[in-house]
Amino acid sequence: MEITAGQQAARVPVTVFYIKGDIDSSTYQQIEAQIEQVVQAGARDIVLDLTAVGYVSSAGIRMLSSLFRLLRGNLPKKVTPP
Repeated sequence: MEITAGQQAARVPVTVFYIKGDIDSSTYQQIEAQIEQVVQAGARDIVLDLTAVGYVSSAGIRMLSSLFRLLRGNLPKKVTPP
């Protein structure tokens, strides 16, 4: 498993994680820890590049779902007009 991260200039700064290798019960915690670290540092816009991932186990799917909920909870609330 290889994980690299970088910033991409866009309308807002985006943190991109490039993941190579399988995501399973022995590797998902590495990804989760790195993403949680950048979220705690203030990152809100994150992209996971999974083009070099050959396999995602159920543990990897749970991790992706957990990260989605983490990021969704950290997003600013939309203001609806009265």
